[in-house]
Amino acid sequence: MIKLLLTLSLLLGIAYADGNTKITSFSKAKKILMNQVYNTKDLQIAFYSQCTYSSKKQKNNKYKLVVDKESCGYTPRKPKNKRTHYIEWEHIVPAHAFGHGLTCWLEGDDKCYSKSKDKHYKGRRCCNKVSKEFKYMQADMYNLVPSIGELNGDRSNFTFTQLSGESRKYGKVNFEVDFKARKVEPPEYAKGQIARTYLYFKKTYNLSISKKQMKLYQAWNKQYPMTDREKSLYKKIEKIQGNEFIF
Repeated sequence: MIKLLLTLSLLLGIAYADGNTKITSFSKAKKILMNQVYNTKDLQIAFYSQCTYSSKKQKNNKYKLVVDKESCGYTPRKPKNKRTHYIEWEHIVPAHAFGHGLTCWLEGDDKCYSKSKDKHYKGRRCCNKVSKEFKYMQADMYNLVPSIGELNGDRSNFTFTQLSGESRKYGKVNFEVDFKARKVEPPEYAKGQIARTYLYFKKTYNLSISKKQMKLYQAWNKQYPMTDREKSLYKKIEKIQGNEFIF
């Protein structure tokens, strides 16, 4: 019964997408964000750190978004990690949160078969192959923000919360992670946007959010109102993606 309700709610959420946007590719969404949304210096600021970044040509002639660590006092937790140098596109609402209730994630699909390993697979890889609703959610640009790769990796799919007494592991960057409890407290300025993104996913895709988390997100939404910068980003995305940011 739970799976049936989730499937129906997802289909309702997809209704807007079939009418307005055809972006089902995560890679395409990232390119659009880089070239058409976060395409001016005033917007090229990493989400969890406020580090500035810029596009730079690499030895292989490809371009990467390179982080200016000094611009925000970012000191990597693991200096040898290559992800400390570059920007990645972070899902505020992680793929696990909106995908783990789907059949393709839980059980897999006949089409999700690896010839080389001679076995079926499931999870995100399978959903990305067979589920249109998953691909719409994964490519939803309202949910994607530029983040330093290390912070993106450390956040993983941990739950956002309020932490007390956690030491800062990233220099001056106020991004606190409790790896044992799988909890993260983002910096103050990011809390409002995080809250509104979760509320948007609940309204658009009927994302399941616990009462405790809903109470926190509603509080953050009120405590940290939408900024002009945030409004500017949403207007850009609405023109491209087609649906309004409603939460």
